[in-house]
Amino acid sequence: MKKLILSAASIVLLFTSSLALSLPSPAIKNLTSKKDFIVSGNDFVPIPWGKELPISWETLPGTWILRQGKESNPSYFTFRPIRTLGQSEMLYIQQIDPKTCQVLGAGVATQFDSKIIYATLRSAVNNQVYRINFRNYDARSFNSSALPTYEGHVMLMSIAPINSYEFAHYPLARVNFSSQSNINCMKRLVR
Repeated sequence: MKKLILSAASIVLLFTSSLALSLPSPAIKNLTSKKDFIVSGNDFVPIPWGKELPISWETLPGTWILRQGKESNPSYFTFRPIRTLGQSEMLYIQQIDPKTCQVLGAGVATQFDSKIIYATLRSAVNNQVYRINFRNYDARSFNSSALPTYEGHVMLMSIAPINSYEFAHYPLARVNFSSQSNINCMKRLVR
């Protein structure tokens, strides 16, 4: 997998760029105000807080898909390792619309501890910055078998506006390129 090298100036430019981040529809947002549940399709699954597993930097790179509910469109999230001039690891994230292949949002992720990866993304739609956290769980920690899994784990994405503590939580599913030959936006996705 190719690694990108970015300077601090290009990371600042990344945050000032005008890219869009699409958030859940207002109906789903109102339902997800309960901070202890994952939205999976139109179901609510309790989150097993405290049972997070370590996330290695090798886990996230690639393309994942988020489905917000039966009425809303899914989004691709791509994760590409980048190296800053200071040699610290970061992940460059893009949100891509699977129908139009348009980049809806972009940002960077850094890891502050082994169990949570923190990211920020900027929206051109409302020019707001969003906080996103990623957590990894053993699939057996959940009381639902309907969640998407990758190698027996559930990857959880939590999202909130930068000025809010009200996170909505969604499971991500790893895009398997070998089993799906008809994937749209192949040129924009990370394998």
